[in-house]
Amino acid sequence: MATLPARLDWLWFLGHDLDTKIPDHSILSKARKCWGAEVFRKFFEQVVLQCVEAGLVDGSKIFVDSSLVDADASNNSVIDTQSLRHQLRSSYRELEARLEERQEPDGNDGRPDRSGSYRKVNDRYISGTDPDAAIVGRGKPDLFYQVHRSVDEAHEIITATAVTPGDVSEGHMLEELLQRHRRSTGKAASTVVADSRYGTIDNFLACYDKGIRTHMPDLSGSTSAREEKRGIFTKTLFRCDRKGTSTSVPRVRN
Repeated sequence: MATLPARLDWLWFLGHDLDTKIPDHSILSKARKCWGAEVFRKFFEQVVLQCVEAGLVDGSKIFVDSSLVDADASNNSVIDTQSLRHQLRSSYRELEARLEERQEPDGNDGRPDRSGSYRKVNDRYISGTDPDAAIVGRGKPDLFYQVHRSVDEAHEIITATAVTPGDVSEGHMLEELLQRHRRSTGKAASTVVADSRYGTIDNFLACYDKGIRTHMPDLSGSTSAREEKRGIFTKTLFRCDRKGTSTSVPRVRN
């Protein structure tokens, strides 16, 4: 909404003139609450389908990534659920009832459960005003959601998207995005490109079983780089002497 007045192409697409008053962003939130998320999901799928029919989506090669979105909640709303001081307050009982309503039987490790819902990885610290948001410590810890998406290579059309709490691991969402990409485009991806956060053993095996080529760095590579910065000896600093002793010999770097 903030960018719309400065984009002539967007205004033209929406049928607005230069002097048309732009609706407030809260209109979208109210419409979503009124019509329900299912309407917007079908709307998204219809847009993708039109792109497929127009030849704008190839479907064979997709790029997968995620981005954090600020939650509309203050850090001051964060509550330690194990704190006795908060549990003695009457307002905590109301929050506890809300948490019980949204909890699902599976998925407490940040993975999607059978119903397609998600739960935060760490349920100890929650926001009293937005319990679905999660604290993420990238820079200054704050409350976030996370938007996961797949983008088709041909014309950079977003073919699948999912929203989770901010602390859900991107790597756990790869298979879900592949399924949503196939459902929305009618085409199964044969190649997936992603960063090292998706380079887990589970993802490599799942893609191999489906015949999908992966262009993803191994997750251990990024982990080793971080460990080296902290002065920790990683396996890349050792040389294995199979004919000699069973102990690896550390390499010395200048």
